[in-house]
Amino acid sequence: MTPLRRLLIAVVALVAVGSLAGTAVAADPVELGGKLRTGDRVVVETDELVPGNLYVIAGSAEIHGTVRGDLAVTGGSVVVDGLVEEDLLVLGGNVTVPGGVGGHVVVFGGNVTISGPVGGDVLASGGRISLAGDVAGDVRAGAGELRVAGTVGGDVASVGGSTNVVGTVGADLLVAAGELRIDGTVRGSAVGTAGTYERRGSVGGDERITLPERTEPAPGDRVLSGVFRFLAVLVVTVAVVLVARRSVDRIVDTAVDRPGWSLLAGLVAFAGAIVALVATIVVGIVVSFAFAAARLGLVVATYWFAFGVLWVVVGFTAFVVANFGAPIVVGLGAGKLAGVSLDATASRIGVLAAAVAAYTVLVALPWVGGLFGFLAFLLALGAPILAFRAAREAGDRPEPAVS
Repeated sequence: MTPLRRLLIAVVALVAVGSLAGTAVAADPVELGGKLRTGDRVVVETDELVPGNLYVIAGSAEIHGTVRGDLAVTGGSVVVDGLVEEDLLVLGGNVTVPGGVGGHVVVFGGNVTISGPVGGDVLASGGRISLAGDVAGDVRAGAGELRVAGTVGGDVASVGGSTNVVGTVGADLLVAAGELRIDGTVRGSAVGTAGTYERRGSVGGDERITLPERTEPAPGDRVLSGVFRFLAVLVVTVAVVLVARRSVDRIVDTAVDRPGWSLLAGLVAFAGAIVALVATIVVGIVVSFAFAAARLGLVVATYWFAFGVLWVVVGFTAFVVANFGAPIVVGLGAGKLAGVSLDATASRIGVLAAAVAAYTVLVALPWVGGLFGFLAFLLALGAPILAFRAAREAGDRPEPAVS
């Protein structure tokens, strides 16, 4: 059985037992020959020797002893400072591996620190990943921040926010990052793309880091782009206001009468969407491992297809609200506060045209424009939520009795 096959089977065991742990039909660890350990805190003491594979599901896990086979751990906090003679798989929040691993390491976590020696490859995904130990094989990482401080015998492939090589990469560095720094040594080539690139160390092979071209548009192009944007937004917003006049009036009235609550509702909806996105990604990772090991690739493909469709819809909704909803709510709301009559169609279109023009200029301003645009987005997102809720509650109220 290959190491990756054993790791995938280990994930299946973790997912299956984790789903049953809170029920009466949960598997008995004794029946698994002592290979499974669960609890709020699981500790393998320094003098303990585990003769084969070990699967751990715990709130916190500490592995101080020796595991002769594979070790698969899931937990909020995971520390492995003992010895794992074969492969290590970890799903956790904070993951620290100062101990040695004879085989491959696969880690999914928030903060990941690997400071001990690894005899095989490292596959890691996390918010912050620090590799301070020596890795005999290759490193594949996806992280918000990756720091390579030890010696990697093979290639390092990194995708994420920032990559910093302080130690030594024995082969090639392949990167796609917002920020790349090489303060150490890359014995092979450095190839990839980066938003910014700084090198104080050395690269033994080719150095092909592609940086984005920053060309300032000509003043005439800026003006023309602004005019086209203004006309496009104006046409769409006028059409929406004319077709859905009553709904728009209800939303604008809500934004004017309850601006604070509208902003709060928009912020909650925005934060909820981000939390839901992170949650669906985490669930997708677990589902992918579990069903791939069970040869149910169709289930995995269906999940990620549904995930893509859902977030395309969410992204399109956010685009519509930011580019069309915000000018409508802010513009008509400002006109109402200024005492301008919006009863006549011509008056309404005039106010909207002025609002779209002002909105286009304001959001283009540095710093202030970004803040103004975000607040307008939250207002345009929250006001319809409150308006819909108020309309539904009004519809649920009984009609007054007629005497």
